[in-house]
Amino acid sequence: MNPLKQILLGLTLLAASLFSAASEPPPAVQAVKQKVTDMAAHYAKQLDGFFGDRHTELMASGEGSDSPLYQQLKLVLDGFREESGAYYVYCLIDQDPGDDHFEITVDGSVEPDDWLNPYETESQFIAALAGTPTPAPSAWNDDEAGLKPVWSAFAPIHNSEGKIVAILGLDYPAPQILEFPQWNRDSDEFSKQP
Repeated sequence: MNPLKQILLGLTLLAASLFSAASEPPPAVQAVKQKVTDMAAHYAKQLDGFFGDRHTELMASGEGSDSPLYQQLKLVLDGFREESGAYYVYCLIDQDPGDDHFEITVDGSVEPDDWLNPYETESQFIAALAGTPTPAPSAWNDDEAGLKPVWSAFAPIHNSEGKIVAILGLDYPAPQILEFPQWNRDSDEFSKQP
């Protein structure tokens, strides 16, 4: 792992533990975080091995979303999205560990993002890439799609040799957070947390 990302992960984990000690989430918020994290871990575990190997093959092909293999892998993620009730289920990679973003690969969304669309690096991406299923630290609003609020979690996907080859992202409806706007990074109350 890139030394800068290692430092970011360390600082993030330290900040999270300090914040956690100062402000434990209410049980309803903790339940949402745990549910979404458990779902991401559950589905990522199902992708270990065969899917992980096919994902590596897809990346090596250079065909991206034009590949028939992409469509096959997308069908798997579409199934997870429909089964779970998640808004989005997708794979991310860290194609260039020296930069400040991850890229989306297979996107099991109704309207998938473009192949290798960049997403700014977040601590939960780094933790999942290091092997730990991790929730986002707060909910967020997908205003473009009219989804409020959403909670995300991420988990590692391994190939058949046990190597992490991507992370699975799962964005799940979290209407409970409407009662706890201080846990939604897109609310005015978010910055008022102790």
